[in-house]
Parts: sequence; structure tokens; C-alpha cells
Amino acid sequence: MKTDKRGSAWIWIVIVLILIAVGVGIYFLLLSGNSNSCTDSDNGVDYNMKGTACIGKECVTDYCEGNNLQEYACDNRNGQADIDSKLYSCPNGCQNGACI
Repeated sequence: MKTDKRGSAWIWIVIVLILIAVGVGIYFLLLSGNSNSCTDSDNGVDYNMKGTACIGKECVTDYCEGNNLQEYACDNRNGQADIDSKLYSCPNGCQNGACI
């Protein structure tokens, strides 16, 4: 039985191209990040540093309300990303999203 070398070469080329396409797809999926993960620029509850908490492209930033600070932080309990907010009374006042 005689094998067609050109036919089997094309099959291998198609298989390699499919594997490359799958690899590129996985790479970009991982590169884009998980939209269900939460990030916080001030690494959680930090009343003395202004921060921004994000889930995907949805972000909230700490801000002052008089002497009170609206503090946002990630809450990744139960495997579900969420953002908690807490109103904190700054003892020495609040300025630019952080306690003085």
C-alpha cells in the first residue's frame, strides 16, 4: 500500500495550524483577565490611602463626604468577587479620598 506523502503533509499542517489557533485563543483569554476578579489599588481597607476597586471594567474610587471617608475594598469571600463599601469617620478629617 502506497501513502501519499503530500496528503499527509497537508494533514499535519492543518493540525499544527489548529493547535496554534487554539493556543493563541487561550493566550488572549488569559491575557484579558478574568472579569470576575476584583482588584484594589490600595490593597483593601486602607483609610490613609485613596484607592480604586474594580471588577472587570467597573470601578469605584474612595472619596470624602465631609470628615467621612467612603472606602471601597474587594470582597472575594465565597469565591464570588464583590466590592464592599464602608463609611468611616476620619478622626482628623478627610481629604482627596483618604483620611488626614
